[in-house]
Amino acid sequence: MGDVCVLTQADGTPAAIVRFTGVERVRFGSVTPAHLQVESPRLRDPEAWRKVHEASWVPLLAHLRRELTPDTEVLCQTFVLLWPLPPSR
Repeated sequence: MGDVCVLTQADGTPAAIVRFTGVERVRFGSVTPAHLQVESPRLRDPEAWRKVHEASWVPLLAHLRRELTPDTEVLCQTFVLLWPLPPSR
């Protein structure tokens, strides 16, 4: 832990810089609201999160001749936002 990463938009534009503080291996079908607390509000519901991720991961996995199932393991990472800084109050 402690690795720093630049997160980008699909076009490569930097969106954030984070420092990873934790990681947990979870089955795709077992992701809970606690895992999703840092997601955007629309993706904090596990069903909504699964639907969005299925749309992007299923084609990628198919290319590798793999399937996304409720038992597929995913990594849930926790992090600290380093940039952009939140607005001053």
